[in-house]
Amino acid sequence: MRAKFPFLHNILDTLQKATEMSSRSIFYYEIFDQIKEWNNLPKITFASPLIPNPGVFKQLVEANKKGEGLQITESPVTQVKIIFDRCAKEILIYDDLNKKATTIDRFTGTPSVSEIVLGMLKIQKVSKCNLIYYGSKKNAISDAVVVGRQLPELNDAKLNELADYISRKIHPKYILVDLIRKGLAFHTGELPINVRIKIEEACREGLLKIVFCTSTLLEGVNLPADNIFVTTLHNGKGKLSRLDFLNLIGRVGRLGHSRL
Repeated sequence: MRAKFPFLHNILDTLQKATEMSSRSIFYYEIFDQIKEWNNLPKITFASPLIPNPGVFKQLVEANKKGEGLQITESPVTQVKIIFDRCAKEILIYDDLNKKATTIDRFTGTPSVSEIVLGMLKIQKVSKCNLIYYGSKKNAISDAVVVGRQLPELNDAKLNELADYISRKIHPKYILVDLIRKGLAFHTGELPINVRIKIEEACREGLLKIVFCTSTLLEGVNLPADNIFVTTLHNGKGKLSRLDFLNLIGRVGRLGHSRL
């Protein structure tokens, strides 16, 4: 088959993972090793906006050929980045083009993350789903409970059905059950995978307005969220890498998914 199709084209998605010390990076390098053995080398497209040096990976397949490859910067993501500086008590907007942050407002006191989230949601009333990222499961669940205490039950049949499902799968008194009935949830790696899938489906349907989450979002979970609140630059005890941060905020503002 390879002899008949000399212009075979391989598209490799999320190739930024090849730069990390993880099992996924080993998988990508195994792909390159297999491609090198082909009689007719294919064209390769790295479908990732986070690879600035495609020529380095090109040489893994064509070691004898020089060239940097062709890089096209195009992304289906449109975002407005707002920074809440709780130390300087400023709200800033970040300009991607000029790489500068400009102060647009100031505030008094030191609002908590939950207060900022609730305040923004009052402004963004048409948002479909909002993600709040935390570096730890403990903080994600804790703030979910704090916000949940300030919201009423929605008496939505689909939400009640999901809550009943989680009640059966985990426990009737598990805190997530009550949160679901109010249109919010937390999404962490410790939840059973079938429960996580149900939460993701509810978010895609627009049933859940707020999802408090951890680094599980970095593992390819695609949710049609309108906003993401990044509460920390840490992932557990370590720091988010630049690639992980870009991957994280790339969950929102996607063409065809966001209403805003």
